[in-house]
Amino acid sequence: MQHMQLPSRKPAGYSYVEFQYVSFSSTQTTFSPGCRDLGLELKYLSNQQLANPRVCSDAWNGLSSSSPLATTPIVAYTSTISATFVLQFGATNTNVTDVKPPPPPFLSRFILIH
Repeated sequence: MQHMQLPSRKPAGYSYVEFQYVSFSSTQTTFSPGCRDLGLELKYLSNQQLANPRVCSDAWNGLSSSSPLATTPIVAYTSTISATFVLQFGATNTNVTDVKPPPPPFLSRFILIH
């Protein structure tokens, strides 16, 4: 499995770095629980050992999250699957982390309606 980690640094005078998921594309059409086979993870929690929400589908396109950390690691990982993630990010004083991600596509077929 390949990992690529890029840090995003928050400029002085700002409270957050806002990340917006712009696009995702992959040769993979089904996704494993927890995005185990490929994904993108922004390590925006103060405890870097915890797993943060992982992106492995285009359901996140257009959503944003914020990091209050001085340096936020961006971790992309895959095995033999070709994937492209596009993120935009910039400094801000507004926290948008309360935007909840959509349910993963692999769960949608297991939802029961009462």
